[in-house]
Amino acid sequence: MELICEELNVLPAGGRVQFTCVASSNMWTAFGANTGSIYMHSSGSLERNAVVVVADQPISQIAFNPTAELFAVSADRNVFIVRHNSSSRSSAEILLRVQPHDSPITCFAWDSDSNRVFSGSESGVVAITRVPSVCAHLMSVICYCTTTPVAY
Repeated sequence: MELICEELNVLPAGGRVQFTCVASSNMWTAFGANTGSIYMHSSGSLERNAVVVVADQPISQIAFNPTAELFAVSADRNVFIVRHNSSSRSSAEILLRVQPHDSPITCFAWDSDSNRVFSGSESGVVAITRVPSVCAHLMSVICYCTTTPVAY
C-alpha cells in the first residue's frame, strides 16, 4: 500500500501564524493557532469557513464532541466550549470557559454523551468539567459548570 501525502496551503498570508494543533470531524477540520484563533475548514473540500478567536494564548488542543456541534479548546490552563455557526464566516459563541487546572492542560476528551470533558494537566491532575445540558442542546445562553479534580 502506498501512502500519499499532500501539502495543504491553509495558512493565512503574512507568516506570523503557526498552527499548534488540529482536530477533524465528519463536518469540520479545525486548526488551532499560536494567535488564540481557530481556523475552521469544511472537512470535504477543506475550504476555509471561518476564523474563530477563542483565547489570547496559543491554542494547545481541540476536540469535537461526538456530534461535532460543539468543540472543546484548551489554551494553557483554560478549557473553552465553543459552538460554531456554520452560516457565518466569523461567528462562534463561547458557551463556557473554565480554568480547571493550576498547570497547563496536556490532554482532554469528551465523553460519549457530550456531558463532560475530561482534562489532564502537567501536574498529573485529572479534572471533569460537567457541561450543562443546556450547552449540549445548543441553547444560546452562557453556561456555567462545575469542575471536579479526580484523585487516584
